[in-house]
Amino acid sequence: MTEKATSKIDVYPVSKDGVAGAPIVQSSAGTTPFGFASGKQNTLVVSEAGTSSASSYTIGSDGTIALNSGVVALHQLAPCWVAMTKNGRYAYVANAQSGSISGYSVSGSGALSLLDPSGVTAIVNAGAVDLAVSGDSRYLYQLDGSRISAFKIQADGDLQALGSIARPAGSAGMAAL
Repeated sequence: MTEKATSKIDVYPVSKDGVAGAPIVQSSAGTTPFGFASGKQNTLVVSEAGTSSASSYTIGSDGTIALNSGVVALHQLAPCWVAMTKNGRYAYVANAQSGSISGYSVSGSGALSLLDPSGVTAIVNAGAVDLAVSGDSRYLYQLDGSRISAFKIQADGDLQALGSIARPAGSAGMAAL
């Protein structure tokens, strides 16, 4: 869990019977951590609204996090939601104020590198409220104030716009299978 006001990241150990224990609270590399996604090799990618960046960590078996890449600027405003491909090679951040999606390449050690130096992998409507990657990691979906946009994830992580449809009234989040 991220704590925006305190810039903390909380990891909750879960027992074999599924009960969460007391959190292990650690500082985020950037300020105002917001969205996050986890991937292969216990990699955690966190968006940081206060520093317009993302950071990556490795989650240890004891619940502690070790920094891989700290405060990797994405040159966009209000980074919020994060989604990762199943193989953990790419992470995407929705930038609510900029109306863009920033893509990162994630190395085997969890280090982040922007796919495009500008931080813009795709242009979308402002007001992003969610991101989701399909179960086969071939598509990325982005939900904003009025639309659901679809993108094909290319072999190099780039995004090809496929189109969009009107967002259902009252919708607040999404998942992709």
